Amino acid sequence: MLAREISRRSYALKCFELAERFCRKNQKSDIEFVARGMVTALTNYGVNQRQISQTVINTFFRTKKVDGTSALKPFFREIFPHHHNFSVLFTYDTPIEALPESVLRLFRLESANAVPKDFKGKKGVGKVPKLKSADCYLIASNISATDKFSAVDQAKQKIQRVHDIFGIYHHKLEYYCDEKAFTLQ
Repeated sequence: MLAREISRRSYALKCFELAERFCRKNQKSDIEFVARGMVTALTNYGVNQRQISQTVINTFFRTKKVDGTSALKPFFREIFPHHHNFSVLFTYDTPIEALPESVLRLFRLESANAVPKDFKGKKGVGKVPKLKSADCYLIASNISATDKFSAVDQAKQKIQRVHDIFGIYHHKLEYYCDEKAFTLQ
């Protein structure tokens, strides 16, 4: 019922406004209440809880002492959901021939035997491991998400669908997709 009364955006912005007001007055119980509402609003907006947690830690616990409400506006700006296009890269341990490109294209996935040039040397991507003998890279591109964690989750869902189809046609074979993902925005 609340969704029909007030938009997600308005609700999240009101939570930000109240959080700032309560912080100025140091009303701890009200801050705690509105923080829970803010997390719920952001989660319903599509922000992954790991992203919220990481942003809170980076903003309030990895920097010098936070005085007053000066850190709140940059925090709100960073945590507010903005959709971006991501590419997500995984390694998987199946020869490339076992997953035909035509099937991968149906799920907007592609495979590669070498690190795609977009992922080489990009800041924030991390060092992509070299492939072992039977491994390949699996890339999910153009994933629209609010953060890298949501993008990885969406890519894993696509890969799980391909894995399910693979299981139907290759009963005795199995492939493993590495849990570690590399994202590029």
